[in-house]
Amino acid sequence: MRKKSQGYLAESKLVIRQGEQLWHLHQALKERSEREVVIEMAQGYVDAGRAPTFSDGLMIAGGVVNAYRSTEAGERVIQGARTRLKTRNDDGILPALT
Repeated sequence: MRKKSQGYLAESKLVIRQGEQLWHLHQALKERSEREVVIEMAQGYVDAGRAPTFSDGLMIAGGVVNAYRSTEAGERVIQGARTRLKTRNDDGILPALT
């Protein structure tokens, strides 16, 4: 199981895998209403075993779509958080990421 996990997290595949998913989301939102896309994604998360209930699937799907629709400033939030975490001391509020 460890090897499979490492393969999935391989950085060489990350940008392609995530970019492909965002492309599919972008296309789906061009073709259908956000409501339809979120409902279909929610069911997909349940079917894939990533959400135990449809309500949980809706929360995940809504979060994904909300993140996709973020502004340019919002897109930089993750990057900024990582930078701040890297510069904190070990005695800071949050532990540094490795």
